[in-house]
Amino acid sequence: MTIVGPGGKPVPTSERLRIVERLTRVAADTIDYEVVVEDPAMLTAPWKAAFPLELDPGYRFFEYACHEDNSAVRNFIETSRYERSHPKRGAAR
Repeated sequence: MTIVGPGGKPVPTSERLRIVERLTRVAADTIDYEVVVEDPAMLTAPWKAAFPLELDPGYRFFEYACHEDNSAVRNFIETSRYERSHPKRGAAR
């Protein structure tokens, strides 16, 4: 398995790599996330991270395939519309 690290460089792993993720609902608006990474050939001890995921009613989620709240696309469209409605003087149409 190849894991991509900082700068797009691969992180070394072995065939013994094991990643376990746990999601536990602890309240109506909170899920505890926990991940444990084990790779006895590469790590001296298992590595663990945990943090709460809390509901944010204002958060907007978009399908990755078509949008992912990509502001660059929106900015491109808005700029294009502005340029079409405000042509430069002397520019051919």
